[in-house]
Amino acid sequence: MKKQIKKGNWLLICILVSLAMVFSSGCKKQKQAEPASVEGALAYLESNYGEDYYEIEFLKENAVEPYKEKTDGIDGSYFHVNVPARTETCYLGYSPKFDLNFYVFHSTDSKASSTYSSTLEKEIEVIGKFEEAKTKAKEVFGERYKGTDVHIYVEKKFPRQYDLEFKPIYSKADIDARSVYNRLFLDTKDPFSSDIMKISRKSFRFDAYPCLNVYVDCPLKELNTQMKENKDDFNSISFDILFIANDGIYNRPYLTREMFNALK
Repeated sequence: MKKQIKKGNWLLICILVSLAMVFSSGCKKQKQAEPASVEGALAYLESNYGEDYYEIEFLKENAVEPYKEKTDGIDGSYFHVNVPARTETCYLGYSPKFDLNFYVFHSTDSKASSTYSSTLEKEIEVIGKFEEAKTKAKEVFGERYKGTDVHIYVEKKFPRQYDLEFKPIYSKADIDARSVYNRLFLDTKDPFSSDIMKISRKSFRFDAYPCLNVYVDCPLKELNTQMKENKDDFNSISFDILFIANDGIYNRPYLTREMFNALK
């Protein structure tokens, strides 16, 4: 009987210690992040992309009040954690080296992957892939290659395999990815209220996607045959390519003429 009481006491002590640890961890102060500043943004850019005559302009700051966030759940019941207040600051940047406008984002949240982050890396990557795709298209189609331009979409309106509509942000395409990025960033005055960014306490994500339109001088039926041999090669460069024939779009034969013309 005494042994059972002792076991019960130890069990109670373990439970109390566990609860105390959880409570104390919940009471820990949020890790302090450095305040947002132009100097901090410049230091981040130079550290990640090298020295350049960057131009940095404050664009918008967003204040987020404390709230409860769902973390996990069992049978429809969710566990919540308290999320402390934070600020999210966005700068408009320009790099003469790359001739690109971009965003630099800053968060004071201790859970963020880093204090600063930027869209510049993604922009450079997309531009490089599209240039590869242009070169490949010229090799594959020869004289039938008529050129390219670029539309940009937000994620929910991006032309995936089974989407029935194409709704780019701009009705008229730009000549290349660099132009469409620069146009987008200069036009967007409040990134926090737009569809082009997804911001959470842990990450900042650019949510607008360029799509390379490759125009070829041949009918869709012939293009389908041609692309069977080259689809994997193009997909290894980028999935974000539409091949536009004289009478339709590759891999999307159900598109109406009206939708097809909307891309022009």
